[in-house]
Amino acid sequence: MKKKENLFVWMAVLISVLGVNFGLVAQAVQEYHEAPMLHELVLQGKLPPVEQRLPKNPQIIEPYEEIGQYGGTLYRVFTGPGDFSNYKKFALDALIKRTPMPQPDVADWWRFEDNGKTLVLHIREGIKWSDGVPVTVDDFIYFWNIRLNPDIPAYGVSSYMRDPAGKIATVEKIDDYTVKIHYSVPYPMAINTLFGEIVILEPKHYLIQFDPRYNPNIKDYSLLTQKIVGNKLTPDWVGKPVLGAWVITKYVPGVELVAERNPYYWKIDPAGNQLPYIDRVVWQYVSSTDVIPLMAAAGKIDMQARKLSFSDYAFYKQNEGKGGYKTRVLTCGALGPAIHFNYDTRDPVLRSLFRNKDFRIALSYATNREEISKVFFKGLTEPWAYCQLPDSPFYPGDEYAKMYTQYDPARANAILDRLGLKDTDGDGIRNRPDGENLSIVVDYSPAGGVISYSGFLDLIASQWAKVGVKLIPNPMDRSLLWPRLEQSENGELEAYLWKVDAALNFAIRPYYWLPVESGPEQMYKSATRWYLTNGKEGERPSESWLVTAQSLYRQLLQATDPGEQIALGKQISQLIAENCYQLSTTTLVGVAIVKDRVGNVPDKWIDDDITHNVSVIEPCQFFIKSGK
Repeated sequence: MKKKENLFVWMAVLISVLGVNFGLVAQAVQEYHEAPMLHELVLQGKLPPVEQRLPKNPQIIEPYEEIGQYGGTLYRVFTGPGDFSNYKKFALDALIKRTPMPQPDVADWWRFEDNGKTLVLHIREGIKWSDGVPVTVDDFIYFWNIRLNPDIPAYGVSSYMRDPAGKIATVEKIDDYTVKIHYSVPYPMAINTLFGEIVILEPKHYLIQFDPRYNPNIKDYSLLTQKIVGNKLTPDWVGKPVLGAWVITKYVPGVELVAERNPYYWKIDPAGNQLPYIDRVVWQYVSSTDVIPLMAAAGKIDMQARKLSFSDYAFYKQNEGKGGYKTRVLTCGALGPAIHFNYDTRDPVLRSLFRNKDFRIALSYATNREEISKVFFKGLTEPWAYCQLPDSPFYPGDEYAKMYTQYDPARANAILDRLGLKDTDGDGIRNRPDGENLSIVVDYSPAGGVISYSGFLDLIASQWAKVGVKLIPNPMDRSLLWPRLEQSENGELEAYLWKVDAALNFAIRPYYWLPVESGPEQMYKSATRWYLTNGKEGERPSESWLVTAQSLYRQLLQATDPGEQIALGKQISQLIAENCYQLSTTTLVGVAIVKDRVGNVPDKWIDDDITHNVSVIEPCQFFIKSGK
């Protein structure tokens, strides 16, 4: 039953076949089976029979290698509250699964009507939350309204809620399992953002007890905000109903996070065995990613890619026998660490420079990408512009992928000289027009990437120093970094280091690529507001090419013809690369370790945040081998 490796050809962007249902018909299963720990609860009368816990059409997951065995505990590591995605991506499910093409998950079918102006979604009938309460479209609508509520800051309006005309869509409940989303203009690309998010609905029956709109004893939205899914783990999540394979049952900050099987999980294998196979997952807290290799060598980690640094690849290989695991190199659907300039930084000189194409190009020529690849990725990556990857339907061509990526400090110096940025005091650092040294503070999270971000910035700093530009690394925990990104329009942030998601389809997370959608990582928020409000708020982009790209993107969102979508996407990609929108470095590879006792883990997969990383290989079908 081993699935053939699929190097994603991202045609999800082309979901414009209007009026056609997307969904898979479940195979007929004669009888269902359950984990021994759940069967015991059934015998005790504490749990309904498995047939009553599953939906009418359970999602069938074909195991990667074989039908698994029930039981056991799988051990992972996490870095604390800011690493909540470690749990979300491993244990939770989405309304529409993130794969090369949108696939049924909680929603078992969908279609467009009215020439792309109406999206019809159908939730799997009979699916239940982990506490046994049925899931209905009321949960979808409840969370939709949460996102529209300005008093709940954890979420804002997502791009699937706002159409290309800038108007908020309306939702219509058809029945308990069917909802319609009405847009004012055709919006076939809405499906991209719907399957680009892991949380589209929340348990209304559970959350209303914390909602002042329903509970008069609650005075504000602070507790509700803590209970809904965000980027920070809190004890409030213990026992919260979920739709994923494992429910959080214990969280001791600074010690561990424990999640146990969801008795109402709605996926099965072809033999009718309710998933997941594994009873519980334990995330062991580590205060620093530096200790992860030592824990792996000691055999304390069963399966992990997240938070593993490729810088430690040699160590992992050398200690495979000792740790009882195998090391795997993963292809990534993102670009490697990039320096993202904040176009809204409050420093007027830096703001002007960041918005100057020639300045960005100069720093690109000052960056030695070949050296970066050799030092951090064993030469397995290649220099890459701020450009889509070859498997993207929007890949504009090799010339754009390599644009401004050659290391040429002489050319960088010439451009910087032409911009009037000269070393006037002889200290080796160029001076700005106001006489100050030309320095750029780059925020980063040391535990945030597949390599050591500290060393990464140190290397780039040494390269830029050769052309007289001072880079100042500014480390902080991710829980502190993300609020700074969210508030970047206040101008305090100058730049930050992070990978570039959606390099296989920028339409899924466009905020990395253009000022057309809000998001923490969006580094031109004033221009984004200008775009989203049709010029009523924010600031018109300072560079004309960005205005053109915004216009093309609006056309892309409404295009119903696949050929037109591809053509528009390529035009946008060309503009982004030609104008060096942000400073990318190389392509990206990742590393994973899998202990010998864990079954059904593929040898290779695309490790990409767009597909929720490990989620794409269905952790629910992993199992612990008998006697191991």
